Amino acid sequence: MPYPPKRDDRIAAAVAEHWGAFTLLVIHADGAGDPDEARQTCVTPGTALAEQEFPSLVSVPCVPVRELEAWMLADAEAFHTLLGRGASPSLPADPEREADPKQTLRRILQDGDFRRGSERAHRLFGEEVRFEALRKLAAFQRFEADLCEAIQAIARASDAAD
Repeated sequence: MPYPPKRDDRIAAAVAEHWGAFTLLVIHADGAGDPDEARQTCVTPGTALAEQEFPSLVSVPCVPVRELEAWMLADAEAFHTLLGRGASPSLPADPEREADPKQTLRRILQDGDFRRGSERAHRLFGEEVRFEALRKLAAFQRFEADLCEAIQAIARASDAAD
């Protein structure tokens, strides 16, 4: 059965379909320059709808300032796995201020002769990017704080149930 066309309905449907298979739901939305607005319009309506059926749902929004690719631009070390140890990509000083992080990433990968596809690049960055580099980004700091708070809430609920 295909998912509904509206994002909030899709989130609620995905929660219903997979309820019991997860403890914590992380929902990504690109911030498009206004991460607070993206949280309110792209994440909160869907989690609120899902919470009507599943009141114990614990969720965390993952909303970069613009796009997730900006977080990939935060760590020069991660590029060494993709482009080789000798690579010295010209990364932006503040990746969250990049107007088009996808295009910047694409340019850096093309300049470095990376030809293995964006899915492989995303996977490698996910495996290689260092938290210390991400922690310099305000949107990641907020995500990490929200994630820690959610994990603590789950732990408290688990302790109370014991």
